[in-house]
Amino acid sequence: MGEVESTAERILSEGIRCFAERGYKAATTRFLAEAAGVNVATLAYHFGDKEGLYRAALLRVREELLGYQPDLTLLAGGTPAERIERLARHVYAYLRQRPLALRLLLRAEGDPAGAAARDHLLARAEAAWELLGLPPRSSRGLELLALCELFARFAARDPLELRPYSEAAAPQAAAEEVLVQLSLSLLQPGDPKGS
Repeated sequence: MGEVESTAERILSEGIRCFAERGYKAATTRFLAEAAGVNVATLAYHFGDKEGLYRAALLRVREELLGYQPDLTLLAGGTPAERIERLARHVYAYLRQRPLALRLLLRAEGDPAGAAARDHLLARAEAAWELLGLPPRSSRGLELLALCELFARFAARDPLELRPYSEAAAPQAAAEEVLVQLSLSLLQPGDPKGS
């Protein structure tokens, strides 16, 4: 049974990578099978077809990203600005360790399974929002959604892609600083923009 599980796991891992890098349409069944080192029949045995593998990949990515639980000590003590900064850095570090998962999720725009994963991530952000002791989400809902999108997009990028946009020696660290400053600007308690 272990070999069957390892074959399925290898196909799934390669499926995540291929779908994240190439997209659903460009990742043909033959390409997916070759990337996993199996034939098309073996892929079909484990996942039915390309669509089945894609659904399994989205489910795995969703489970991986939803495994995130903020360290509650990050949310204790200090000013709201300090808590926002600590949480922003922690979330960005977590997401940066999962670029393929994020790329796949971002490529799944419009897909119901991808939308469900994004909705769960937004729910996690909303829970963290409440733990930070910030005003009700309704007053800053679009800001929170925008930050979630930006965090995901920056964390999904290859660090080399950021070099043309930053003079910093470490562009990912520079991106983190930008995200922290945006988080502080958009989320700190006070009058909502435009009111």
